[in-house]
Amino acid sequence: GRFIQGISPSRTRPERESYVFDNVTIPVMINYLATFAVTLNHDRLQHNYYMYRDTGRSNEWTMIPWDVDRSFPEGAQLTDARNTNIYYGDSDHWRVASGS
Repeated sequence: GRFIQGISPSRTRPERESYVFDNVTIPVMINYLATFAVTLNHDRLQHNYYMYRDTGRSNEWTMIPWDVDRSFPEGAQLTDARNTNIYYGDSDHWRVASGS
């Protein structure tokens, strides 16, 4: 709830930025994103992580990866048509873009 409300598009951009900088562990998030880039983990961006809040301590949110079996590239390669589509990572847009 609270994290989704904090980054909701119904908030202004400055409100969302302020929420992220005040409530997200930025160095950990940078490491998380860099690790995904280096390991070429390209499996379904919408749901391969857990959101964790360090309640009672820093009260900041971070992402914990899971289901990283498509790293170092296993399975589909990053050059596949589906993966190079500008909407990659959003299956709703993929269906629209592909006409299916």
